[in-house]
Amino acid sequence: DKDKIQFTTSHRRKDGSLYDVEVHLQASLIDSSMLFVAMILDVTERRRAEATLSESRQGLAEAQRIARLGNWDWDLVTDKVKWSDEAYRIFALEPQGVEVSYKDFLKIVHPEDRPCVDDAVRQARGGGRLFSMDYRIMLPDSSVRIVHGSAEVLFDAAGASARMLGTVQDITERKLAEEDLKRAHQQQSILNDLLSIALTDIPLADVMGRALERILAIDWLPINRRGAVFLADGKGTLEMKSHRGFSREIISACSSVPFGKCVCGEAASKGALQFTSHVDESHVTRYGGMRPHGHYCVPIRSGEKVLGVINLYVDEGHARDYGQEAFLEAVANTMA
Repeated sequence: DKDKIQFTTSHRRKDGSLYDVEVHLQASLIDSSMLFVAMILDVTERRRAEATLSESRQGLAEAQRIARLGNWDWDLVTDKVKWSDEAYRIFALEPQGVEVSYKDFLKIVHPEDRPCVDDAVRQARGGGRLFSMDYRIMLPDSSVRIVHGSAEVLFDAAGASARMLGTVQDITERKLAEEDLKRAHQQQSILNDLLSIALTDIPLADVMGRALERILAIDWLPINRRGAVFLADGKGTLEMKSHRGFSREIISACSSVPFGKCVCGEAASKGALQFTSHVDESHVTRYGGMRPHGHYCVPIRSGEKVLGVINLYVDEGHARDYGQEAFLEAVANTMA
């Protein structure tokens, strides 16, 4: 309204302190005379409260950014969802850039985790009240993150779910650190088992067999459940001493392998781990019915002397992993 004016200004009291006033000024024409009506409000406390609230919001936003923790508010009646800025960032979206629905959220959840997340939300809405779980999300760049979601459902007087309040926290680094610690413990346990097997007073072939079974049973190591242990005969040839999951064709073709021949022979002659992601030109030994595969061939060494080779199978196209190789070399050293 052009006849109304509103502004805020600051003034100083006699004691030197400042206070804020809000002025509302309205002009009215009465009997050809211009009349001005003014209302002046002391808004010092209100402005102070607004400043405190703004600082509190900024502090909360900064705390959420540091903790990688966002929050959200879902109106189950209108199906409107409000996310904090950090919630947007966790899901790699521009803060407040787009309005996100529950369906949009589910699309970001990793396909393998989507059914259980949706089921947990439905149970919470149906009366379970609490939602708390770890799940994976897939970002626009196809990277995968791990988050922890917590939520509570509020019900109206009739007992119908009306609102869902929750938080989401990026826990990827923590989970990876936990997994690394768990993996290190598992690896040490496996090496201890292999050392115990090596010290057992049984025939060498049985030692190799038990060691191979222990290696093939490692559930987190992405190898096929078949392989072999070769020992050097002292004349430049590897002799298969133990095997698991081999066909007669493989046993016949690979029972004896000269140093330098095929992938196992290369590992023996070079004294170094050999990796292949598929059957390439280095895999010179062929046999009928051979399926596509790759190999980790790990030399068993004592100093510079090669005592044998551990031959493990991986799926064709397996990506080389230097962490896996370091562990397999530790396994070979333990067996030596």
